[in-house]
Amino acid sequence: MKILTVGRQSGLVADDGGHDDGSGDGRRASIMDGGGNPGGDFSSGHVRRTVFEKLQPFREQYLKSLEETNKKAQEELVFWKARAAKSEQEAAALRKKYGVSDD
Repeated sequence: MKILTVGRQSGLVADDGGHDDGSGDGRRASIMDGGGNPGGDFSSGHVRRTVFEKLQPFREQYLKSLEETNKKAQEELVFWKARAAKSEQEAAALRKKYGVSDD
């Protein structure tokens, strides 16, 4: 069994056991038709569309999870920025109270 690769398309090819030297009868059974496309109803466009449709729920779930994670991270960022600003204000008030300069 060999793997046939032509451009972006590939398929499995069962070969007759012959060699490149011409021995064997040269017949091959392939899942590819004569035009380089998979035989039957499995054109590359059909397969891609089917895979896209089957993966869509997982893609939507991933994006939803990503949005939730991003929202939580944004909320945490806002919290820490507010806490840092508050700490800076408290430090400035203490410096002023005790006469410590920023220099």
